[in-house]
Amino acid sequence: PFPADEARAIIEQEFGEPVEALFSEFDPVPVAAASIAQVHFAVTTEGLEVAVKVLRPGIEDAFRRDLELMRWVAGLIVMAKPEMKRLKPFECVDTLAKTVELEMDLRFEAAAAAELGDNFVFVAVRKNERALSEQDQNHYRETDQHDNSENSGSKFSHCDLPICI
Repeated sequence: PFPADEARAIIEQEFGEPVEALFSEFDPVPVAAASIAQVHFAVTTEGLEVAVKVLRPGIEDAFRRDLELMRWVAGLIVMAKPEMKRLKPFECVDTLAKTVELEMDLRFEAAAAAELGDNFVFVAVRKNERALSEQDQNHYRETDQHDNSENSGSKFSHCDLPICI
């Protein structure tokens, strides 16, 4: 992981506001770190709990240099072995460059995550038991519709871990 003060500086530069103006809470300890970014939990000033993904400092320049090197190597390959041109080394590098550009635009990832959330059924998991199937959920819904007691809707009261399947 990279230091939290660097993450804060990147967020402030990107949004043009101090982190405190965007978040009432910002966890300085990243919950995840990978090759191009890391994630911090935060709470917006509106009270929404969020995960904030921040690109690593200098990652865009590093990829730009790597892609330039790959283009240079592609040229060397074609010069040294003209028959390798059929493998389209320049096109391969261009495809990689487009993929990297998409990967580093975190708006695409956020949109994909939102779409994924819209397309999955939210279910509850019983502690130390299997996830409830959609059929189980439908059964509980039907049962709840006919149960007017004080405990109506309490079928999931023993569940303590939500997941998406």
